[in-house]
Amino acid sequence: MSLGAKLPSSESLLRHILPQNYERDGEVSWRAFKPTSDDLLSSDRETLITAQGSLERFAKAQLAKGKLPPKSVYRLSVGEVEAVGLFAYEDPVDEPGFVNPEHASIDFRTVAKPDHKDYALRLLDSAHHAYSA
Repeated sequence: MSLGAKLPSSESLLRHILPQNYERDGEVSWRAFKPTSDDLLSSDRETLITAQGSLERFAKAQLAKGKLPPKSVYRLSVGEVEAVGLFAYEDPVDEPGFVNPEHASIDFRTVAKPDHKDYALRLLDSAHHAYSA
């Protein structure tokens, strides 16, 4: 998979938290910051979309798939991502049924899979609540 340009350290990213898996009673699981099977962690670029807009669009897509929508969004700066040893890249999505030009990915491909939890925990420690539905 090819990613776009590396994002500047000053930019902020938004991360969706899915209620059925990652957030219970106000506690967020480290799994919310674990990458998918392609070793990328999905996010949106806050310079291009608001936290509310990001959550609403993703919720609509989840509902269309018959899945529970996310209820919260968390914010990380690209600088915070880099501080744990990862990088973020432009990664717009244009797929049938879902278009997201604001999409970005946090790249875990240089991290050994057994270390993903440690990196996810460090991202979680740096994340800040941005918006709840």
